[in-house]
Amino acid sequence: MSLDDIIHSHAARKPDPAARMREDGTVYIIYTSGSTGDPKGVPISQKNLLSFEGWMRDAFPFSPEDVVLNQAPFSFDLSVMGVYPAFLAGASLWTADQALIGKPKLMFEAMSRSGLSVWISTPSFAEICLMEPSFSEKLLPRLRMFLFCGEMLPSRTVRKLMERFPGTSIVNTYGPTEATVAVTSIIVDSNLLAVNPQLPVGTCKPDCRIRIWDEEEREVREGEKGEIVICGPSVSYGYFANDEKTSGSFRSINDRDLGITRAYKTGDLGYIQDGMLICCGRIDFQVKLHGYRIELEEIEHRLRELPGVKSGAVVPHWKAEACDYLTAYVVPDEPPVSEVDTVSGWKTLLAERLPAYMIPRKFVLRPALPINGNGKLDRKRLQQEEAL
Repeated sequence: MSLDDIIHSHAARKPDPAARMREDGTVYIIYTSGSTGDPKGVPISQKNLLSFEGWMRDAFPFSPEDVVLNQAPFSFDLSVMGVYPAFLAGASLWTADQALIGKPKLMFEAMSRSGLSVWISTPSFAEICLMEPSFSEKLLPRLRMFLFCGEMLPSRTVRKLMERFPGTSIVNTYGPTEATVAVTSIIVDSNLLAVNPQLPVGTCKPDCRIRIWDEEEREVREGEKGEIVICGPSVSYGYFANDEKTSGSFRSINDRDLGITRAYKTGDLGYIQDGMLICCGRIDFQVKLHGYRIELEEIEHRLRELPGVKSGAVVPHWKAEACDYLTAYVVPDEPPVSEVDTVSGWKTLLAERLPAYMIPRKFVLRPALPINGNGKLDRKRLQQEEAL
């Protein structure tokens, strides 16, 4: 029997209500290692997914005319941001698999024929594309929106995208796998860039709440840093077959706005300012150097602001299980005439923005930073190289 015959045989028939998935039924499980390297299965229920999809439909509606980029592999929950909204809206999904991404010339040729109108990726993938001069409005004339998630979005990347795609909106979002892809968003424009050196990740979607907790799980005041905690129907019930890790990160709480609800301790450091969430990176990206507690991503943020720096990452150099110094891996805009003079100039500028103990001792210049299979900066590979 052909597919057309099968469809015709079901004409005017409705699904049996008894066969419908319950709201606590698992739609998918994605394994995430986070920063520990120990894979954890995150079951996402129908309730979780419907919460996310309802928000996407209201905040960033797709249409049947849209062609949506899916850069992420299906093992990475960023793919959920494209797959479900596109299918529910009747839009087309354009996937860039790893084989195509590994051949930039063929990838950009394919993009030019794609008709892409919605771009969903990590910031790192966009930064790779920006290395190609033809990556612009001329290559993708129908592109109307960038949706970013999975990593912190650098201001420098946004400015380049604004230059290349002047009529395209840029949306910064935030959320972990455990809370179903993303829970906050903000449209980044020139005014936001002008008043926010570090881009906020926006406001929380209506059915969830963001709380900032201290180490005693007490909510801190606005403007104070602490652990980002997500509360609401987007939050998974826990890790698959792993009660120990579930109890460490998930809570059932009585939230002042939502009542009894699920809460997830993200392990991310952040604060609320004027109702917007500022994400400062992973708590476990903090290191202690010569008695000072240092946030590596704060240094990276300042590093990417320097003239002549395209991108950069900072990793600790360990000696006898203690952080001995910091190394900056930097991708320059162009090869410097004198690497010594260039690095010296960068250190001088960093000294105007950071205390001396936060300035990396060692600088390594690279043509590109390593990217993992999910399109994110591969910090583990850099750390392995640093250990050699």
